Parts: sequence; structure tokens; C-alpha cells
Amino acid sequence: MSRPERPRIHLMDDLAIVVTDDGSATLFDERLGETFHSESGAAAESRCVFLQNSGVAERLQKQMPTLVLEIGLGTGLNFLLTAEVARRQQTPLIYTAVDNRWINRETLQQLRFEQFITDPILLASWLQFAENQPPPQNSRLVAKFEFAELRFDLGDALQSQFVGPFDAIYLDAFSPAASPELW
Repeated sequence: MSRPERPRIHLMDDLAIVVTDDGSATLFDERLGETFHSESGAAAESRCVFLQNSGVAERLQKQMPTLVLEIGLGTGLNFLLTAEVARRQQTPLIYTAVDNRWINRETLQQLRFEQFITDPILLASWLQFAENQPPPQNSRLVAKFEFAELRFDLGDALQSQFVGPFDAIYLDAFSPAASPELW
């Protein structure tokens, strides 16, 4: 049985907002016909699939400095939830991420992350980071947040140079059908 299509709020650049089953919102890429996160719950997916199942939450709770690589930064939800745990545990986090698309502040604000990101300082810093003009393709931005450093490459993940080792890799690319080169 197929799920009925969810209502979408259309934005510019072939993106739309979709509210997921847990009440959190995600983006829908109209070109690819896919959402950035699970329609069963964007925040729930980030917490369960990435933060918990990767072992990152446990490392941070044990106050072990942690290095994460994310392929497909998207809206930054995985980063925010991971950085929030790092801040709460006062544990250093170095988060390296790559994506070929820049999501701006106006779009991120419409996702209403304040509904499930409990740290208003972290969220404000994230939105300030997204205020930047998109950097040129194949460039890196570095942003410091309390207890977290984000190293973001805007460009092709296959062309990026990552310096590891990493304690976890969040493979958050679109499906193998939509982006087979990343799988």
C-alpha cells in the first residue's frame, strides 16, 4: 500500500517543505523526487539512524572527543543534533561535511528547527552561518560553535579531500537511485 502524497510548501530552487510524521519538517527536492530526511520523522531519523546507531551519542556522553564525516549536509539537522549533544556533554566535536547545494537562512528558518533543537544559542549560530552568501563551488567554510567545529565543503563529495580518521561517517546522500555515485 503506497503512502498518500504529503502536502508541500513550495520554495524556490526546486525545493518544497514537507512535515514528517514526528512533526519535524524536511525539504523535498522536486528534481529528484526525494525528501532530505525520512517522511516517518526527520528529527527521529537524525537521532536514531545517525546519532544513536553510529555510536556518536555514546562517545559524546562518555565525553570522548569525536570526529564525524557527513556526506550530504543538507539542512544541517544531523550536525545540529550532534552538536547539541556535544555542547550538553561539554565534549569537543569536529564535524566535516560536504554537500553540493547551499541551503540559505530563509529556507532553514521555514523548517522551524526551534521546535526540536533545544539549544537556542546553537540554532542562532547555525542560522547566522547560513546567512553567508554561498561560497564558490569546491571551497571550504569553517565555523566554530561552542564545543563543535564545522568544516563544510561545498562541492562534489567525490572530489573533496577529507582528513580522517573519523569516529563515524553519516552517509546521508539521497537514495542509491538518485545519487548512485555516492553509494
